[in-house]
Amino acid sequence: MPRSASPDGAARAAKGRDTTRPFAAPVPRAGGTVDDLFVEGIRSGVLTPAQRRIARYISDHGSEVAFLSSVELAARVGVSQPSVTRFATAVGYSGYAAMIEAIREVVLAPRPRAADKGKDLNRMQVAVEHSIESLTFLRDQLVDLSVLHQAAAALAASRPMPVCGFRGSVPIASWFSFFASKIHPSVMALWGSDSHLVEKIAQARLAGGTAMLAIVMPRYPAQALLAVRAAKKEGLMVVLLVDSALSPLAPYGDIVLPAPVNPDFVFDSQVAPLQMAAALLELIADHDREGTQMRLDRLEELAAEYEFFLPPE
Repeated sequence: MPRSASPDGAARAAKGRDTTRPFAAPVPRAGGTVDDLFVEGIRSGVLTPAQRRIARYISDHGSEVAFLSSVELAARVGVSQPSVTRFATAVGYSGYAAMIEAIREVVLAPRPRAADKGKDLNRMQVAVEHSIESLTFLRDQLVDLSVLHQAAAALAASRPMPVCGFRGSVPIASWFSFFASKIHPSVMALWGSDSHLVEKIAQARLAGGTAMLAIVMPRYPAQALLAVRAAKKEGLMVVLLVDSALSPLAPYGDIVLPAPVNPDFVFDSQVAPLQMAAALLELIADHDREGTQMRLDRLEELAAEYEFFLPPE
């Protein structure tokens, strides 16, 4: 689950930054998460596949990693100890100790817990609290809407607008496609076999499409990588809605929209990703308000004419 950093450790973490690197390691910020410490390195493209694997492990197990030696972390990830040390410097820190200090600032920051609200919560209630934390993380992330506006503008302008979902993310892609089709003149909902998916992506580009939305949640299907690679090859801009900016798919996205899942259940709860999809849909609707209103009015006329819905009692 995302854990927030306290502002008090920022000065100490800043001392550990290596200013000779192509980018400086981010200082833990209030409301920040472990992901924030590595996302710039992921997006820069300078990290090797092994280093991206280390970043992902730290993101998923931050509270444990905060107290591991470099040798222990290397054993957990399945890489060599020098690889871990090189990773710390690659993301801008002066060494492993400085990186660990920044991680501790994040994972040890105080945050309200379910226990503070009532000590008798059962495990389902605790899981709901964790989903609320995911939404809180998303709320804080959406203080800056610039990236979401960019994604909405790119998708709104794409005619057609292909939308891809894979395995467990198909329901979100289906929900998004259903409502997007009410405000966008041409939505292509894409899922199915590998060959069908690649063919439809190529057809979307030939028909004039310029951007594709891909929704990818853990576990990351190999088909998702095939689809985003195909989209990039065809010349489509890829908007990725993923669970984390450290997703292995993130380097292939032109615009990345992270929204964490809640792994407390047997199957991940995707409350925050669905909320991100709703926010994206809202901004797409805002992009052409007159056209959106015209389409919605016509749909209401059809609903009344054909009695789509039961009358109110």
